[in-house]
Amino acid sequence: GGAIITQQPRAEAYADSSRGKRLAFFIILITILLAVLAAVVLAKSLVTPLLSITKVAQNVDLASGKFPNLIKIRSEDEIADLANTFNKMLEKLRGYAELQVEKLIIEQKKTEAIIFSIEDGLVMTDYQGKIQLANHNAKEILGIPTETSILGEPLWKYLFQAELKTAFMEILTKPDVRKTLEVKIPLKNKEAFFLVHSEEVKTPAKNETLGIVSVLHDITLEKELDSMKEEFLHSITHDLRNPLTAIRGFIRLFQSGQTGNLSELQLKMCDTMDKASLRLLNMVNDILDLARLEAGKLKLHLEDCNLEEIAKRTIDLFLPQARDNRIKLSVELAGLPWTPITADASLMERIFTNLIGNACKFTPDEGAIQIRINNGQDKVVCSVHDTGEGIPPDYLDKIFDKFRQVEGNYKGGAGLGLTICKRIAEAHGGKIWVESTLGKGAEFIFIIPRDQKIHGEVKAA
Repeated sequence: GGAIITQQPRAEAYADSSRGKRLAFFIILITILLAVLAAVVLAKSLVTPLLSITKVAQNVDLASGKFPNLIKIRSEDEIADLANTFNKMLEKLRGYAELQVEKLIIEQKKTEAIIFSIEDGLVMTDYQGKIQLANHNAKEILGIPTETSILGEPLWKYLFQAELKTAFMEILTKPDVRKTLEVKIPLKNKEAFFLVHSEEVKTPAKNETLGIVSVLHDITLEKELDSMKEEFLHSITHDLRNPLTAIRGFIRLFQSGQTGNLSELQLKMCDTMDKASLRLLNMVNDILDLARLEAGKLKLHLEDCNLEEIAKRTIDLFLPQARDNRIKLSVELAGLPWTPITADASLMERIFTNLIGNACKFTPDEGAIQIRINNGQDKVVCSVHDTGEGIPPDYLDKIFDKFRQVEGNYKGGAGLGLTICKRIAEAHGGKIWVESTLGKGAEFIFIIPRDQKIHGEVKAA
């Protein structure tokens, strides 16, 4: 039931416990440091190969064909397997890139061979007119020595001909529009003619524009052949006119009865021959008139003329034919109060005659032909509208060419009437075109400017 009480200082009583705490703290600290060090070493051993793989992957450039060296991993764990797999993939990519580069080089050489072996001149420029590509023929046409490097040079530096400079200026100012222009260039002591065709260059996949390519096609031989054909045709037609005039004179002599009385059948045959010879003579005259218009030798005899009166006078010539076919002919006036226009009255009548005659041929029975004249301040717009079958879309831009007629709709004539109308309109500084829908007829429209006086004399263009 007794007790013993001892007494000692607090520091002495807890000395062993304090030593134990300090020892535990140092052991824990050393353990943590060793764990962190081990973790850093382990992480570095794991991350370094992965970083190497990432760096190599970032340096792969398929476009330029540049590839870094293979990855070297000395360990034998899963990271090494990943590195070996990546190295194999890198080798395959390098082989594929080399193959593609070889293909590109082959294709490039083929393209260059084609570009530099074609007979046409080819020039590619950017949108500022700097030359990106030019073959030997283009250099020859532009008068540039073939050994001269002109890449990156402005195209204007080598365009000494005004027509060529104008053509390329139009091409560069409107790059999105396909153009085909005809230019005349002095070449090797002679005049050469070229068709300049331009088009934008676009990438096949992304449809990005790279520049404008222009092709210069030599048409000098075609021009010379056309000129020879024209001269031959004109000489033949000129020689035909006098015999035709004589034939018509003799036919009329027979019809008059001065050579003796003819039977009814003979008179009918003479009448048929007279009409046939007149049609042939008109064709010959059309060819000769067209030749004069194209050569600029047909002068315009300008005078004040009333297009309404000319149109009505022309209609009177076709009234018998229209009456037989029950075709309605009419004239409609519009615009400002009518005032005379300065033009060649005989040529204006020629336009109306050709257009109305053409409309009568293709307008069915009980159809209608309407002539509209719209009087403006500075021009007069005239049109001839019929209710015929119309013109196919493919012929709308070809119908004014020489000897051109719609296939399957031949109604006689040489196919020069519309060409002459076009030349006459252009000689007056105007233009002519056609608007048509199949089954709904056609409308030929021409514009004649009011101001025709140029230095007192005007010649056909």
